[in-house]
Amino acid sequence: MDTGGRCCGGGGAAAGLEEEAAQREREWEEAAQAVAYDSCTWPPPIVAVCGPGKSGKSAFSRLLLNTLIVR
Repeated sequence: MDTGGRCCGGGGAAAGLEEEAAQREREWEEAAQAVAYDSCTWPPPIVAVCGPGKSGKSAFSRLLLNTLIVR
């Protein structure tokens, strides 16, 4: 049987998760850029990152910090 290069039909779910993660990463990068470069203040703005547990608050905060450092 030809599976079209996919293994056991489970590749669709993994591909969907990868696409979701890539979309989230793009959104986070856009948000970090907006905070870092859309403000003309010095020092940079104060930001509160809120969300439920395991939603990526720390990961987004690191991305935002790294974006602000190169500003």
